[in-house]
Amino acid sequence: MLAKLLLPDLAGLELTSIAVDEQMIVLALRLVTSQAACPTCGVLSDRVHSRYTRHPQDLAWAALSVRWHLQVRRFRCRNPVCPRQLFTERLPEVVLPSARRTVRLTEALRDLAFTAGGNAGSHLSAKLGVGSSPSTLLRILRSSGSPAPEAPKVVGLDEWAWRKGRTYGTIMVDLEAHRVLDLLPDCRSEHVADWLRQYPSITVISRDRSGPFATAATVGAPQATQVADRFHLLKNLTETLQRVFDQQRSQLEAVRGVADQPAAAPAGEPSSTPRASAATQRAERRNGRQARYQEVRQLYASGQTRTQIAARVGLSRKTVSRWLNTTAYPAHPGAKRRGRPYGSQLDPFKPYVLERFQAGCHNGRRLYEEIQAQGYRGCDSLVRKFLTVIRRAEGQGIPAPTKATPRYSIPDLVFFVVGRPEEMTEEHKAVIAQIQAVDEGLRSACELAQSFAVMVRERRAEELQGWLEQADTSGIAAFRTFVAGLRRDEAAVQAALELPWSQGQVEGQIHRLKLIKRAGYGRASFALLRQRVVAAA
Repeated sequence: MLAKLLLPDLAGLELTSIAVDEQMIVLALRLVTSQAACPTCGVLSDRVHSRYTRHPQDLAWAALSVRWHLQVRRFRCRNPVCPRQLFTERLPEVVLPSARRTVRLTEALRDLAFTAGGNAGSHLSAKLGVGSSPSTLLRILRSSGSPAPEAPKVVGLDEWAWRKGRTYGTIMVDLEAHRVLDLLPDCRSEHVADWLRQYPSITVISRDRSGPFATAATVGAPQATQVADRFHLLKNLTETLQRVFDQQRSQLEAVRGVADQPAAAPAGEPSSTPRASAATQRAERRNGRQARYQEVRQLYASGQTRTQIAARVGLSRKTVSRWLNTTAYPAHPGAKRRGRPYGSQLDPFKPYVLERFQAGCHNGRRLYEEIQAQGYRGCDSLVRKFLTVIRRAEGQGIPAPTKATPRYSIPDLVFFVVGRPEEMTEEHKAVIAQIQAVDEGLRSACELAQSFAVMVRERRAEELQGWLEQADTSGIAAFRTFVAGLRRDEAAVQAALELPWSQGQVEGQIHRLKLIKRAGYGRASFALLRQRVVAAA
């Protein structure tokens, strides 16, 4: 009964004895069949020549390693013309010739290697009682063939970073089967096109707005309909609207709020020397940024490229481009806290702290614990500092908590405009109304951006041509450039508004690819990574 439960189901395999110690279980096994077939000619033979013992490892029992002492026989071949005179009886379903592991143990280690990789898989295998080295696991993994994909119909293409900023590959995903089809080590159009030619069954290709993938899809699969990703369409829209706002940054200062002015000191708190010093430092930093801005403009006027300017001045190319797109020095945006005013986490709890202080509770730790129970997530040092301000103000009036002045960055304003209408707060709507009230150009830009965002999210394909005409005749240079890019890829954009496919699933597969790649440490060659990613899918 025990043998039937714990050993492979093979007729003729007999368990003769079991030896158990603290670390291993040894099973003595033998075959009781009367004859065996020659592996070369297939002729059956019952002439036993000799016997010897093999010692393969098997699946663990209760985390104890299991070792077989398998007695096998050598037979004489009865075929006189067979080149093999002696042969050993074979058990291909149980253990392969010359193998040191059973077939089912090898399959378990292969699954472990595909899931956890070399180092992590080795640690886990030791705990499971089937200890194996990282090199052995990777060798088993490399010897496993990748399954051939079935003829795909809807494919998503995107790039993935082998080394971010330097080396990129291409991932192919079957959007219907939700699995990775293949990986390529680069993003060259000709290589992607060669891969697409292997599958004439492809009818739809989802991709981002990049030119190389569009070229590859046109050349490699001309029969397929190309679909531009809707997320990238909205991303291009936000970039366009941000260029418009950057050019009108000075007019939007009233909407964004004033952040460079020092805040008024609370009553009773000395503010002359420290605050004057802080204001002076801010002014010096602002003057330094203005001087750098003028230097960027002068270098660009002298004929240098944006990349050269960025390297010389010590800025990113994105910042240089943003500065060159403006007609006046852009105010420093400061920290980005989307949709939230600057201030302290203690601000909502200051009235309660003041009330308790006036009631006679001057213990900072107790007050901290009380507001923490009400939802305060800040540190106790903010409470102590606020109590210090109150104590200094004793006899001169208790300072009232001040409300932080909202300060929005340009990306904040763009986010408010292109956000989903059902998720807009009253504050967001008020900010949008202030933007539209600045001038007619900003009003037109906001209306174009909002209508395009709604059209893409709700897939109103019939409105695309009308929107393109309206944006092209709006007189806004950034939107005319945006329209020119859409017209170059008009068929794919139209398909994005008509078909349900997108790059969302592809991005999810890339996220899993990154996890597998980073778990591989330094031993993740491309061939090994490709095998693990395709098998994991």
